[in-house]
Amino acid sequence: MKTAIIALFVFSFFLANAQTRVFFSKSHMETVSDSSYYFSVGYLNDSGLYNDTVKYFFSESGKLKGTEFYLKGNLHGEFTFFHENGKIFKRGHYYNGAPKGRLDIFYQNGKPHQVIELGEFDKTGFQPIKILDFFDSLGNKIVSKGDGYCRGVVDRLPTMDPQYSNQTIPMPQVMIDFSNRSERGDLSSFFMIGKVRSGVKDSVWNGYADKILCFTERYDKGKFVRGKRFVDKGEFTYNEIEESANPTNGMTSFYQFVAKHMRYPAEAIQKGIQGRVFVMLVINKDGSVSDVKVLRGVGGGCDEEAVRVVSKSPPWQPGKQRGISVRQRMVMPIIFKLG
Repeated sequence: MKTAIIALFVFSFFLANAQTRVFFSKSHMETVSDSSYYFSVGYLNDSGLYNDTVKYFFSESGKLKGTEFYLKGNLHGEFTFFHENGKIFKRGHYYNGAPKGRLDIFYQNGKPHQVIELGEFDKTGFQPIKILDFFDSLGNKIVSKGDGYCRGVVDRLPTMDPQYSNQTIPMPQVMIDFSNRSERGDLSSFFMIGKVRSGVKDSVWNGYADKILCFTERYDKGKFVRGKRFVDKGEFTYNEIEESANPTNGMTSFYQFVAKHMRYPAEAIQKGIQGRVFVMLVINKDGSVSDVKVLRGVGGGCDEEAVRVVSKSPPWQPGKQRGISVRQRMVMPIIFKLG
């Protein structure tokens, strides 16, 4: 009888939730199946949310790459991601839509690589990290209980899913484009060398790619002081590690543009539909807007209208990382309100 009840529950769950398969590129952007690097499988409810379910990620060869848990439409609970050889890559927890707390990272051979602590996101989308333990590729612990001398990648580590942020709280996300780089080295494989004190960066840190020095930075007890970037044509200094993309004339100007060009859908007017449509967009290195899609809509034609208007947005000031323009993915709310 117990088995029959469980089977009935599972059957009812699949009837009430539609399976969806989404394909992604290496840069974690949604794409078509023919050019995908991995894909996800999950079950959406009638509101278009992953609700009380598990979302699976698979490589293009069909190998399991990771799992995430959803509760009431938000990421919540343990997540696990795997290397191509099947060994664990990283393991941690989400709390109300964001990764937080202890994160364990492993080498491809299964040996421990890093143990870090993820803090709370601030309003700009920055998440502080504390380095608790760090092991080199030979298994030597070079940072212990927050103190030591580190060699490796220790910047923020996003989830596999580009939509990890709580969809009711828009959060900028930096997405680095590693193609056609003018600066020296391939920053997709860069690593850093520097001192760790009480879990945070301290003193001088150097960043290398292909054994070539790309930047040097100074920290004071975890606080970034200044940096210097080396490029093929010389060098320059920067005062911020990351600068978020912004509309050329400010956010107020962007929403004035949206209000001026928005056409309230007739269907939404007839049905009295109003609310916020959350759209994800990409600000390219030249400031142009692309890849606009709805993350959470209200229907009645409002979703399509939000995409249309945002796609026509004038060029933005692009985001920067260590002084270099990068592609940035952002989530923006578009408000539909009947007078």
